[in-house]
Amino acid sequence: MTPLVVFLLAVVMMGFGVAAQLLRRWGKSRRGDMYDRLAKELGFRPEPPAADPEVPELAAATLRLAGEREGFQVRVFENASDYVEEGQALEAQTTLMLWRPGWRLPRFTVEPRSFATGMRQKVDGNKGMFFPKDEHFTLSSFVDGPDHNAIRACLVPAATALLRDNKRLYVDSRGSALLVFESEKQLSVRRIHALLDKALHLAKELQPLA
Repeated sequence: MTPLVVFLLAVVMMGFGVAAQLLRRWGKSRRGDMYDRLAKELGFRPEPPAADPEVPELAAATLRLAGEREGFQVRVFENASDYVEEGQALEAQTTLMLWRPGWRLPRFTVEPRSFATGMRQKVDGNKGMFFPKDEHFTLSSFVDGPDHNAIRACLVPAATALLRDNKRLYVDSRGSALLVFESEKQLSVRRIHALLDKALHLAKELQPLA
């Protein structure tokens, strides 16, 4: 390979690098505009970083919105996904957080069964929870948490049916807050509206701890 060819390849690679940086910056600015539009449509407001021991993602998240819907305090934010398969790069995901005063749920996670959950079962020996009142939900969703009886009491049949029929939903209960998202995906305004409707429906179906 001649020095000229090496030089040209280096220039091309640098050009790709600069183009990628510009594309990322352009995408970031577009996301900001999108969240401005979303705030107007929902009647929400921008929110600065905040420390929350149960939801540490809030402190590092970007593009945060806060508001109220149907008796719930709602946060919309973007953060790095915890649900990334081995070898993949971190992706930003759109996450909704719902909470209300005095609301206490058992801690649990729900994720659609996939190749990744199957591999985790083999490594950890954890097959997830069984729901005798909804065997189809057991087959379609991997549910885990420290108190299985409390989780089954919380995830009543109406809640498991909703999750079973919305196979992209991931749920992470932190006790006083419920996080709902769709894997490691940044969502459009339209899909955030749809996700908020599903999250509110689910939150109202859950049975809180007594």
